[in-house]
Amino acid sequence: KMAAWAKKRTDRLNDEQMQKMLRTEFGGMSESLFNLYAITNDPDHLALAKRFEKHSFLDPLQNRADKLRGLHVNTHVPQVIAAARGYEITGEERYRTISTFFWNQVVRSRSYVTGGTSNGELWKSEPYHLSGQLGSTTEESCCSYNMLKLTSHLFSWDPEPEYAEYYERAYFNSILPVQDP
Repeated sequence: KMAAWAKKRTDRLNDEQMQKMLRTEFGGMSESLFNLYAITNDPDHLALAKRFEKHSFLDPLQNRADKLRGLHVNTHVPQVIAAARGYEITGEERYRTISTFFWNQVVRSRSYVTGGTSNGELWKSEPYHLSGQLGSTTEESCCSYNMLKLTSHLFSWDPEPEYAEYYERAYFNSILPVQDP
């Protein structure tokens, strides 16, 4: 019923209005709807999952362009997790391209040695320029959690050691240290 409600509300918006709405953080809506489609096979759920795709963010990734500077990490990593799930559900190669290109950009050029990424939940610099970003708000565990979730998808497609090594590094340095024993 919640998906039907979301469809009814967003059907009132044209594509431009929908994309404008997606400028605000909207979490894992697309991933949730892809998951719902996997259970129900209801084409409305698939269409709605795709309706929650932020084109200004995903299209450059599909074209292998890094336009991440200035973006809020926890708004955008869930959108790539959704793309990964979209690939698993639909087999659309563009979702795989988005997911793997993004992962490579973040892990190889926008992550610290610990595996964490961002400063104040933002990518404030161009790739490979992290040293000027170190501060008291470097590497939030929520960003790492989302990157680990994405990494799990990619590892399930291709069990490459690089994915496992990143997962271990980020898990031990960004997730476990925030636990209160």
